[in-house]
Amino acid sequence: MQKKTLTLIGLEKEGSLDGILGYFQRNGVMTTPLFGYDPSLPKQTGLYRMLSSLLVREAERQGILLHQSAGVGAFKADRGAVGEPEYTAVYVNHLPMYRRGIWQVMAFLLEKIGIRMVEKYKL
Repeated sequence: MQKKTLTLIGLEKEGSLDGILGYFQRNGVMTTPLFGYDPSLPKQTGLYRMLSSLLVREAERQGILLHQSAGVGAFKADRGAVGEPEYTAVYVNHLPMYRRGIWQVMAFLLEKIGIRMVEKYKL
């Protein structure tokens, strides 16, 4: 908190903190490692949607990209989110053949096995 690394925003009603999100930004991208609310409150209260809306508005206000991460897939799906695979690009053409091969094997395994497992088990 002293270095102001994480910005916190809370949803408070009648003196009770019902939801909170915490984000940080690096290189023009906002990430939210802290995002939660009181699960004992009725789903109809819409805390998840309110927090999501606050997060999007904050990113728009600052003019930066928002990355909401792929974590907790079942939780997000229960609230109407639709998953999409995420990819990381790695440039390997400058590497010796044996090191490129390692990356190619990893890419093959992730594409042919990893993605299918994530989809099958709704991770």
